Amino acid sequence: MIPEGQVVLKKIYPYNDTLYTQGIENIDDNQILISSGRYGYSKVGIYQLNQKSYKNMLSFNDDYFAEGLTIVNHCFWLLSFKEELATLYSIDLFQKIKEVSYQGQGWGLAYDQHNGCLWMTNGSNQLQKRDPITFELIETIDIEVQGIPISRINELEYVDGYLYGNIWQTNKIVKLDPNSGKIVTFFDLSAILEELHLDQSHFPNLNFLNGIAHQKDNTFILSGKLYPYMIEVELNKKD
Repeated sequence: MIPEGQVVLKKIYPYNDTLYTQGIENIDDNQILISSGRYGYSKVGIYQLNQKSYKNMLSFNDDYFAEGLTIVNHCFWLLSFKEELATLYSIDLFQKIKEVSYQGQGWGLAYDQHNGCLWMTNGSNQLQKRDPITFELIETIDIEVQGIPISRINELEYVDGYLYGNIWQTNKIVKLDPNSGKIVTFFDLSAILEELHLDQSHFPNLNFLNGIAHQKDNTFILSGKLYPYMIEVELNKKD
């Protein structure tokens, strides 16, 4: 039995509900880097927490679908959905540094500074370990719960030895050990989404939860595809 954690709502930020949010990650205490997908709408921008505002920095052609991203030093890697391209950009000027091809789909991406690697998902139950400089595939690890494969893990965030990931088409976030692929905890956001009326009866275009940015300790900023809010929560162990 996988233990369920506790989710505590701390703060709500107005968000841009036209963004099909794929990846979010802190640049600093105030700025969050955001990738947004869909063909014809893909972009990368910055959300200012103190001003509660979004500014677009990159827009893409209609044949490109942006996916997860992660910051590595003063740059960031951006995945594409089906285009099999990972692109490295400078974070100060948002200029393309290089482009690398890979096989399969691109979903979530996170930088593990402790182990000096990237962790990537592709919609399957396989977690990919990659080189943060070359993007070369190092190994794959099966994601599982008690021997049962778990797939559709989307946005990723690395914190203190663990990955946090959205499970696409659910209200759940999982915490997993990337070295073993085993899920150790899950968090159900259903009650908070209900409290905030985050459903299609109130927001007809609302899609699924997606987006995890670690702030400090157990505090995270979360959002979703076509969501009107970003929310600050604590993800804690249950007593």
